[in-house]
Amino acid sequence: MERAVILSLALAAVLCSAGPSRAEGDLYSREFRVCMDKSGGTATDMLDCIHQEHVRQDRLLNANYKKAMDAIGKVHGKTGQRGLKDAEVAWLQWRDLDLPLFQYAGGGTFSQLRAAEDLLEKTARRARFLGDLAGMVQ
Repeated sequence: MERAVILSLALAAVLCSAGPSRAEGDLYSREFRVCMDKSGGTATDMLDCIHQEHVRQDRLLNANYKKAMDAIGKVHGKTGQRGLKDAEVAWLQWRDLDLPLFQYAGGGTFSQLRAAEDLLEKTARRARFLGDLAGMVQ
């Protein structure tokens, strides 16, 4: 039990301190940071915070994908859009295939938290990439 508490607190510290540099900007929402602060290192609460942020980031991912498709379509037509769609399908497959690898990291709460955070980070970074891409194409 004591080990689980120590691992949860260590992960909370990593999650709260990890992420992009100031030059890159905040990757996650303010709501996520507040939620994680309030979790007190409780695994269940942390997983809930991560899930809520993943929902926000997934919505942003979809919105930015649509913006990128529109921007690429205006400049490169259907061929460019087909390329982006193919890339996005491949990225989603890679993201989803990569997640089960955390089962080999010892299992337990720490692995669950790390897998959830990994999915969140990948989704947030892809959402940002697609938003940047839409802005560059125009």
